[in-house]
Amino acid sequence: DRWNYLYVNHICLSGVCKTSWPNSVTSSGGSSPHIPLWTGSTTLGNSILTQDSTGVHWGTASYLSTDQGGSIELGGTGTPFIDFKNDTSSDYDMRIILSGNDLLTITGGDTRVSALQLGNSNTRLFKGANNSLQVQTNSGYIQIGPQNSSWSQFYTDRPAYYFNKRIYIAGNETADNWTDRNHTGCRMDPDDGWKHDGSSETILSTLNAFNAYVTNGFHAAHGYFWDGLKVNHGIQVYPANSPNGGSSWGGAIVVYNSGNITPSTDGSGSVGWYGYNDAGRRKMWYYMTAYNTYFPSDRTLKKDITDLDDQDLDWALNAVRKAELAFWWYKVEHRTPTKEDAMHYRPVPHIGAIAQSLPDVVKAPGSNLLSMGDMIGLNMTAIRAVDRNTQRLQAKVRNLQAKVDYLTRILVSRGLITQDQIEEMNQLVDSQTIR
Repeated sequence: DRWNYLYVNHICLSGVCKTSWPNSVTSSGGSSPHIPLWTGSTTLGNSILTQDSTGVHWGTASYLSTDQGGSIELGGTGTPFIDFKNDTSSDYDMRIILSGNDLLTITGGDTRVSALQLGNSNTRLFKGANNSLQVQTNSGYIQIGPQNSSWSQFYTDRPAYYFNKRIYIAGNETADNWTDRNHTGCRMDPDDGWKHDGSSETILSTLNAFNAYVTNGFHAAHGYFWDGLKVNHGIQVYPANSPNGGSSWGGAIVVYNSGNITPSTDGSGSVGWYGYNDAGRRKMWYYMTAYNTYFPSDRTLKKDITDLDDQDLDWALNAVRKAELAFWWYKVEHRTPTKEDAMHYRPVPHIGAIAQSLPDVVKAPGSNLLSMGDMIGLNMTAIRAVDRNTQRLQAKVRNLQAKVDYLTRILVSRGLITQDQIEEMNQLVDSQTIR
């Protein structure tokens, strides 16, 4: 099983043949824990590698270890890197480098991965349908990017999109067909609503069908409204602290820089409504504040014009005489301030007429809302009747005064009364209060 001696002329190991064996191998500075390096044919020195129980080390803090089945740690100082190349035409084709504190950079070309997990497996990035980018979470996904040569698309498996900031639409694009494409669930919430800064007009044919809730108001940039926002079926702006949300300043439609809120056609629409909503409340504004309020009264805008006669003047005067005038508060108002409802605080009463005591000509059809234009017309007609009656009385007074003057002259001429007696009579009449 074992030979004591083997005599041969040559010994070959891996193609290297020796006719004699070195008498000894000597060290030229090699020391533990360095891995030895041949520094001569029969001498060993220290390599840049060291080894201990934790692994094989090089540099200041780089090493190979058996941790986790085999690990590499690079660094210590500077910007450590790993280079990859498949030719000698450049220093590297791809480089992974620690380019700064907590910053790993891959340079040199594209990096291809089948998927990326961010933080944990609940958030992943990978290739979606038609080469789009798919963002997948444990709640659903969205696919972003051009899926054909004509459009850049957004697709999701969720029932709606939610934007917590305003949306900007630049250029000359429009949104006129959004409601015809089953986009039923775009909700935009807390900031300043939905703002359009472009020069074209944006058309939303039905906000209710589009299901776009805006809590803090629409902002008009220029022109009529948003440089041309058209809404056929209404804009809902919720007050603060309502179940549907709302801004801290109560909800409003704000038009900047001397803008206008204008109906699409002449004589259409209304501001407020006297009917009842589902909660049984009238839909009327509480305050409407303006420097001027104008009512159209141009003759060219009117038809069936009929001038008023004396009978009409008497009717108007009689209507004003029969009007019930009173002090009063609205039921929604409070005589003492409250923190919950400061808007409706009114310490002094209103004064005016009760609508039920006025003729229908000054009311909105089928209601007890008063038309301020018609109220002015009724009062002007009554004033005209008073003026007419006053002129008639003044004419009678002038006639009676002429008769008195004539009779006085006759009495004086016949000596039946003296001038002093006339002066005394005038003083007596002037001192009396005619009732």
